[in-house]
Amino acid sequence: MDEGDLDPGRSAARELEEETGYRAKELRLVSSLFANPATQPNRVHVYLATGAELTGSRKLDASEEGMSVHLMPVREILDRLHDGILKHSQHVSALLLALSVSGHLALGSPRSAL
Repeated sequence: MDEGDLDPGRSAARELEEETGYRAKELRLVSSLFANPATQPNRVHVYLATGAELTGSRKLDASEEGMSVHLMPVREILDRLHDGILKHSQHVSALLLALSVSGHLALGSPRSAL
């Protein structure tokens, strides 16, 4: 979220399009997590984007230059998690939670998104 943003869903929709060039028909809040609650007060809001369509209008910040988008089948990503295809634990947890909510992975029934 940018400074002054109040709605994480609107921020997620904007960042999705800016960083990937895709616009989702629906964004669903999956969870809000703390990166490290012992030392950091910030939260990570995990959204599942469905019905995404390519708009082609990426707008990368200077710190995001070189970022690329790779479309992969879910099974391939899951098969490569142990190989380190995703390097950040927050990305792995967000992926697994979103796949569970979408019905692509059985992790158990969520009690609440928050």
